[in-house]
Amino acid sequence: MSLAIAIAAVIPGLLLLVYFNARQEYHLSAEIVWTSVLLGAATSILAVAVELPLDLAIRQIDDRLLRGLSRAFLGTGLPEEACKYLIVVWIALRHEDYERPVDALVLSVAVALGFATFENLLYLVKSDDWGRTAAARAMTAVPSHVINAMLMGYFLGLAHLASRLAPRPAPGRAALFRVLALAAPTLNHGAYDLPLFLIDTLNQGSQPPPEAALLHLILGFALVIGVGSLLALAAWYDLLERDAADAADTTAGRPAFTIRGLPAPLRRLEAGFWLLVGGLLTLGSLAVGLEGFVSPVRSGPEWARRFPQFFMLASAILPCLFGLAMFGHGLGRWRTRRRDGAGDLSA
Repeated sequence: MSLAIAIAAVIPGLLLLVYFNARQEYHLSAEIVWTSVLLGAATSILAVAVELPLDLAIRQIDDRLLRGLSRAFLGTGLPEEACKYLIVVWIALRHEDYERPVDALVLSVAVALGFATFENLLYLVKSDDWGRTAAARAMTAVPSHVINAMLMGYFLGLAHLASRLAPRPAPGRAALFRVLALAAPTLNHGAYDLPLFLIDTLNQGSQPPPEAALLHLILGFALVIGVGSLLALAAWYDLLERDAADAADTTAGRPAFTIRGLPAPLRRLEAGFWLLVGGLLTLGSLAVGLEGFVSPVRSGPEWARRFPQFFMLASAILPCLFGLAMFGHGLGRWRTRRRDGAGDLSA
């Protein structure tokens, strides 16, 4: 059982980390990627140490709305994202492998996945139903950390570009992007937590929470995940395009990037792996999203049982998008491999 709990805590983060590194041609060495993951896990302990006294102070606030806002943005969002930000900027981005703007996004995701994986492990050890808890966190908490990391890495990548912008650097713009690299994930993190904290506050009252209030809050939760997912994927692809244009720019006189691609015999196997994983993740996410419309949720939070369709659909958005991205990546790899093979035969 302990092995199953460990696997359930690690697999979602590991899969996403491998995908991000594969998508940028394995440019980063295993050393810095796994160091970032381990530092992210250690950072979760620091975040808890900061959050505990803040939470005690925030719980003294009488106004429910103000208490919920304070817990979401100041008690949780800012400490967690600030701890991850410090690791990314002070350690990960100082490594010799950091050459490309997209590296900032990959390393941000590595730190966040280490953080989320350790957090998952703590939740699963305390849970009576670890299987359901693992599934719920894989569908909501892990993607939320990934979204925040992608937003953080996107602005850090833009800062990297602005710091050596041709024909001259733009330090003011780079500084603005560094501020946004902390502000954007903090705001998104707080917006994700706010509906959940407000629901928790309503449930602590002497009277059952109004149906309309619960519905509005869960719709807000779904909206935050949906919009955040789309913004994160858009940021990822935008940074990939900027990175490709930056790599093609020969005016800066930079050395060529180091690419650690897989050996030729493994490329088709890799393509098949991403086709399989992407297809399964997409179909599984769609099945989970539609499940709430056809069958009730029998356990979990009370609000999830009352509005299963919105909860399940919101939870499936980002995994489905990542599944499609993985499938598309595998398809592109497969087609490239076929073209390479045809060229070899014709030669």
